[in-house]
Amino acid sequence: MAGNLEEMPREQLVKHVLSLQETLSDLTSRVDQIKSENGQLKEENDILKEYTDNLMGKVSNLQGLGTIPPSPVAFQRTKESAVTVRVNDHIGELTAPAMED
Repeated sequence: MAGNLEEMPREQLVKHVLSLQETLSDLTSRVDQIKSENGQLKEENDILKEYTDNLMGKVSNLQGLGTIPPSPVAFQRTKESAVTVRVNDHIGELTAPAMED
């Protein structure tokens, strides 16, 4: 390829270099964009991990969980029996059953 570049007319060589610089600039911008998206996803994963850890902590405090099937009366859902938490714009809202501390 070095031989080919030496044989190119100067004007064509300058156009080729400018084209390569533009490609490099585009790739650099894309890498920066991916890094930003990766950081955002990592933050969202941390939030979801904290959310699930909190839910698991609450569930572990419940006695007799899963030992008998719930009665139809105990299983009825009402507006007050669920807690909705807005995580962020990307994830949206997550709803969990209300639990007394």
